[in-house]
Amino acid sequence: MATFLTLSISSFISAVPFLLLGCVVSGILEVYFPFENLARLIPDRPVISILAGTLAGLFLPVGEVGVWPVTRRLVSKGFPSSFAMAFLFAAPSVNLVAMASTYAAFGLGFLFWSRLGVTWLIAMVVGGIFSLEKDAGHIFQVTSAGLEEQPSPGTGPRLPHVPGEGSRRLTRLATIIADEFFSYGSWLVLGILISALVRTVIPGLFEPLRAASPLVLCVKMAGLSFLYSSNAMEIAFTALGFAGNVTAGGLLVFLVLGPMVNLKDVLLALKILRPRPLLLASLVVALIVMIMGVSAVYLIG
Repeated sequence: MATFLTLSISSFISAVPFLLLGCVVSGILEVYFPFENLARLIPDRPVISILAGTLAGLFLPVGEVGVWPVTRRLVSKGFPSSFAMAFLFAAPSVNLVAMASTYAAFGLGFLFWSRLGVTWLIAMVVGGIFSLEKDAGHIFQVTSAGLEEQPSPGTGPRLPHVPGEGSRRLTRLATIIADEFFSYGSWLVLGILISALVRTVIPGLFEPLRAASPLVLCVKMAGLSFLYSSNAMEIAFTALGFAGNVTAGGLLVFLVLGPMVNLKDVLLALKILRPRPLLLASLVVALIVMIMGVSAVYLIG
């Protein structure tokens, strides 16, 4: 019981700040950025849109939890699926916080650059696959029809300034942040409890010991990463603890997969993505990670 409570509380404490940050960014996008303003930022060409999505995390460091409400809000504002999916899978690791933690743990070596490179590659591939689907409603649980029944400020005819408008906007911003925080937070807590329960009941199932083959090693590290359900910063220092027993290829799998696909965020993901796109994207992530991890084991060790 003590182990279960410790894992649950530590995961909750590390995830809540990023969820709150994501809800704040989502609320600001809704209240202060009318659709016509954001529409100017949407790239017309899919390749540019995907590339922009992979790099957007550098300006929105919301982590693997906060990325969900922000992505949902961007889709509701009319951003293309290619941009949204690339951002969704790149932002957890391609951001300054995650990069700093990877540098602190491993320096500017193979794991630092390969983590960034493989994450970027996966986000580009996932964004490219879903750019072929023109109807965002087939991918996301919400479309550009919007998240709120009321129109966003600035959509429609421009009205003269009304005294007290700033206060009303702040009130609406606070309402959106609170609503989204408790809405997403309930699913996040449930995911954290499930993850902690699994790790408590079967703690030795995916121990990162030396494996008989590179493939078995990478499968073990992928399972361990999925169960650990840590953010990109935590997972870097956890991987550092495995460095004496696991090859660089195995560590690469652990570093890349966890922030993208993990047990804690499954229920949260289903609130944003439809089941089939989520399954397809997860399989693509797992396939590329395994290929790159096994290749690294053979080439580097």
